[in-house]
Amino acid sequence: PFEKQDDDESNSTDKEQKARKFINLSKSQNKVYLTSFLACETLNFGVAIVNFLIIDLFLNGKFATYGTDVIRYLIGYDGAVKDPMCTTFPTLVSCEHYHAGTNGKIDVRNKICILSQNIINEKIYLLLWFWILILFVVSILMLFYRSCTILFPSVRRYELMYRARKGTSDTIEVVGKHVSLSQWFILSQIGRNSKSRDFNKFLRHLKPLLLKTQVSRQVSQANNTTNTIEMTSYGKKLPSTEEPLLQNGCPA
Repeated sequence: PFEKQDDDESNSTDKEQKARKFINLSKSQNKVYLTSFLACETLNFGVAIVNFLIIDLFLNGKFATYGTDVIRYLIGYDGAVKDPMCTTFPTLVSCEHYHAGTNGKIDVRNKICILSQNIINEKIYLLLWFWILILFVVSILMLFYRSCTILFPSVRRYELMYRARKGTSDTIEVVGKHVSLSQWFILSQIGRNSKSRDFNKFLRHLKPLLLKTQVSRQVSQANNTTNTIEMTSYGKKLPSTEEPLLQNGCPA
């Protein structure tokens, strides 16, 4: 029992130290990390578009509807007469073979050639078409969700609850209200890469530190406001006590 108690105390101390490290993280570095992550998510969508356009250009514009054409042909849809896999990647083609003739001229012979590589290519590009389509959908949904987390604080708190595996929590409500967008993003990454039990303990140690930081910030702002008012009052010209006496023309 004593060893278990010591382990709990050491874990609690470790979580508190990590919470303090999180509070002391540089705000500029947090913003740079969030911005770079958003840029990478946007690039994922851009790269998918660029790859799709390059492959479509390589196949003379037949890749844009390649997947849908194959599906229509396989299910026997009206109007789908030709196999798009064979028209895009022909396997039987006419080849010309050149031989030396007996009369000293070149003898041209036409034969049927089998392009066995196209049998594999037609399947590979079909998989690529569906894979890029999946990347399109996932990237769009991810960008939409990321936009919601940026615009709506309630969505950010919901993600923290999901990472902590809790439906409602006062701790998460307090933490969600007192962290900035970049801090929340780092918290979500911590929750993504840790167990929910450890993440809950981390949030419980983080809550009082955030409250202390908020109180100290409010006190600092109040002091700055008071100092500003005092400096403004000091900068004004105070009325002289001798002026009213001199206006009457006779000293006191």
